Amino acid sequence: MNSLNTAFYTRCAPSVQRSFVRESEHCVRITNFFSDPQQAGNFCRELPLWECGPLDTHSKPGAESLLPNWLPRYLLLDYFVKEGLQFSEASQHLTAVCNWLYHGEIKCKEMLSSYAVEGEVLPHVDFVPTAEHTAYICLVNLNNYEVSTDFWRFNGRQLCHTSTDFEEFQNCIARRSSEYLSLPGEQRREFCASLPELRQSLRVTYQPNEAIIYPAHAYHSPAVEPRHTASNPRLLLRMSYRVQTACLDAEGNESGAVGSGWLP
Repeated sequence: MNSLNTAFYTRCAPSVQRSFVRESEHCVRITNFFSDPQQAGNFCRELPLWECGPLDTHSKPGAESLLPNWLPRYLLLDYFVKEGLQFSEASQHLTAVCNWLYHGEIKCKEMLSSYAVEGEVLPHVDFVPTAEHTAYICLVNLNNYEVSTDFWRFNGRQLCHTSTDFEEFQNCIARRSSEYLSLPGEQRREFCASLPELRQSLRVTYQPNEAIIYPAHAYHSPAVEPRHTASNPRLLLRMSYRVQTACLDAEGNESGAVGSGWLP
């Protein structure tokens, strides 16, 4: 039986020369993520693709390559241990996917009230903390050029802590989506930046073979640009981790800022 395991372990070994740079209170950038970034990138590019369509949760312009749930543990376990964050071992709480995003038309117009709007992904959150878990996202740049992720404040807050916060945020995005769509493409980003409820607080740029880690309840958006086309997509390895709330303090904050144990 042929499997991808041997090829993955050979071509996607994590680097032992990683370093960690704090970009903000809630975001850390990792350098030298893979030992051989060219081999790792080629491995991901050779994976079969699923085109995003009307049956998925957001119908964004692009495609996905699904990977096994043990992969996030293999690539970052040592660093979660060092940080003192114990992630859930349940397989459904660890996910890995290669995202191929490009600037284009979304597949399903009914999703406009969510966050994918005609080639651009509006600010959103990926997970709202519960009594049992919070979550982290790790994005690895597999392109041969730099990419960026934007972080936002909604009503002055960087993080969406509760379901009430999330509902308020989603209602704001839904109210504004029709006005957003009525504008020419070059004015849409300025429109988002002009909303009184929403302010961009940070753009994190990461080079080839670099990654970022941030809480999944941070308001954020990928910088999908017109240069990202179906033939030249924005390719990232996206891994998610559920972290047990036993690692949080009495105020519900993570035990130390993200990356505090990784920095000198």
